[in-house]
Amino acid sequence: MVGESANYSRLSYEHKLSLYLVERMPIFIWKHAAPAEWVTANHLGFAVENLADIWPIIDNFTEDQYQEMQERLSHVSKLIRNGMFAKHAALEAVLAVNETNSKW
Repeated sequence: MVGESANYSRLSYEHKLSLYLVERMPIFIWKHAAPAEWVTANHLGFAVENLADIWPIIDNFTEDQYQEMQERLSHVSKLIRNGMFAKHAALEAVLAVNETNSKW
């Protein structure tokens, strides 16, 4: 991806990503997208440069690996459905505001 579509893709994955995670779908994400590192670090899917990179991953993905990923996806799905990421972000925002105000 180049130009404006690349910039858009780097920043706009969160909405679709959360929908796929709630449905416990393994993620294939462009490796330059903002959440790519989070997806791979949490073993929720794979970061790829282009679509051709997907097939070797699928061909070598075992049933055991899929089941392990499904367990992680189930956990994250519950967190999203219960609003834990939103609650965490709100708490961090409140703490940041309080810290800023306490310096005055």
